[in-house]
Amino acid sequence: MMWLEALQRLIAAQSKIKVWREYRGLTQTDLAKQVGVSQSTIALLESGKHVGSLALFNGLAEALNLELDDLI
Repeated sequence: MMWLEALQRLIAAQSKIKVWREYRGLTQTDLAKQVGVSQSTIALLESGKHVGSLALFNGLAEALNLELDDLI
């Protein structure tokens, strides 16, 4: 995915976690392993069915090479 496409998807209010994960070329399973959670947790976060803790979002930000503010 190119930067412009990612930006357009973020502006369109798509899931920030999903957009950044795909921009980084990761699968849900890849990201889950890096963060230490299950793939289903990532899927629930991306779909908005799970809120997640601050610690989880810190781990996601680190794994995606982002600032925490980029995910909130």
